[in-house]
Amino acid sequence: MSNYLYRVSPGTKLPSIGPLGRFVIPEPIRYDTVFVATGTGVAPFIAMMGHIWEQGLDDGRDFTVIFGVRYVHDLIYRDLMEKWEREHPNFHFYPTISRPETPDWKGRVGYVQKVIQNEITDYGNKQVFICGLHDMVEDVKNLCQRLGFTYVRFEKWD
Repeated sequence: MSNYLYRVSPGTKLPSIGPLGRFVIPEPIRYDTVFVATGTGVAPFIAMMGHIWEQGLDDGRDFTVIFGVRYVHDLIYRDLMEKWEREHPNFHFYPTISRPETPDWKGRVGYVQKVIQNEITDYGNKQVFICGLHDMVEDVKNLCQRLGFTYVRFEKWD
């Protein structure tokens, strides 16, 4: 498929179907929502939050993105999430670096599991969505179930 796309001319119409995934936020949104991601696992949450803002679905709910990466330069969508945090008082962004390269980084250091325990309260009134590498997803899923989150959804890969 990639070779085909490389060869097509700009403006060529391509057939498509979908979306077909099941990793979606249920509507109406009944709980405050925590999104936990590492690396490119943040991409579905960017799409979900964009949909929520565009459709006005936030209904006063709080939305939190806990995004873990190794290095500061790996924080994709950082500018967008910082913009959302400025524009929406009910949106919270916790970028977390596991391997800060310089002392300039003033944010959270470590892993997303620690941020969940340090920053999130009232687990019983929240739903959590988790996306990223298999081991992180399993660890965070088990942690969130132990903590008593109302609803736990996840997407993982190796």
